[in-house]
Amino acid sequence: MLLNLQGNRMSKLPEKGFKDLLNLRFLMLGQNQIATLKPNIFIGMRNLSELDLPLNALTALPPNAFKPLIALKVLDLAVNHIQNISSKAFVGLEGLFFLSLGINKLNNIQAGTFAPLIDLEMLVLDNNFLSTLTAATLECLSNLQELYVRKNEIESLPADVFRHTPKLSHVGLSGNRLHAIDGDMLANMQGKK
Repeated sequence: MLLNLQGNRMSKLPEKGFKDLLNLRFLMLGQNQIATLKPNIFIGMRNLSELDLPLNALTALPPNAFKPLIALKVLDLAVNHIQNISSKAFVGLEGLFFLSLGINKLNNIQAGTFAPLIDLEMLVLDNNFLSTLTAATLECLSNLQELYVRKNEIESLPADVFRHTPKLSHVGLSGNRLHAIDGDMLANMQGKK
């Protein structure tokens, strides 16, 4: 079952408003004016596999925001105003394989924020204000294959930045402020593109 509510003027979502839609697999909420994700919005949506929330007005991702979505595979949060992500925002999303946070206002991501995302294969952080990317940021992402951090403010990368991502094969870093690349970092990227 698919529910498409894109391109409306919704500014908030009702708590437990979707709980009776047990067969809902795809929820499309893009191009609205949703500014916050309150607790219990996604209660009962245990079969949802894709949640699209691009082009909204989100500024933060609170703790346990998506916890009820145990079957979620795709989460699109691109083109919002997200500045803050709780280190517990992605708890419960162990099966997620695609996450887009591109075109937001992120300037820092706490260590361990992505740790619950053990099956994540693709992470998009393009067009933010990130000044650093560390191994702690990518901790527990052992299945990550594609990482896009284009058009940010990154000036340097630590030698061990990709230590936790042995399957990484595509890395997009264009449009940053990199002055140099550490040779040890390149050695850690054997087989990575």
